[in-house]
Amino acid sequence: LGAAPTVVGTTMHRGERLLLYTDGLIEARDRHGRFVALHDMVGAVCTGTVDEALDQLLHSLTAAVGEDLGDDLALVLAQYRPVGG
Repeated sequence: LGAAPTVVGTTMHRGERLLLYTDGLIEARDRHGRFVALHDMVGAVCTGTVDEALDQLLHSLTAAVGEDLGDDLALVLAQYRPVGG
C-alpha cells in the first residue's frame, strides 16, 4: 500500500494519553465537503475519563459530519498508568 512505517520510541508519564485512529477520522468531511478541523476536536481526549474523552470526540465528530461518517472509524485511546500505580 505504499506505507513505510518508522519505529519511534518515547517515554510516557502517568496520566499521558495516546490516541490511535484510522483514516476515517483524518478524512472526515463536514456537511460542506471540507475536511473536519481535527485540531479543534482532539483536545477532548485530554479531559475526563478515557470513556468520556472518546464519547466527546465522537460527539464532536458527529456534530461536524452528521450521523453518516462516510467511512469506517476505529479509535483507541490509552492512558498510561504505571504498574502498581
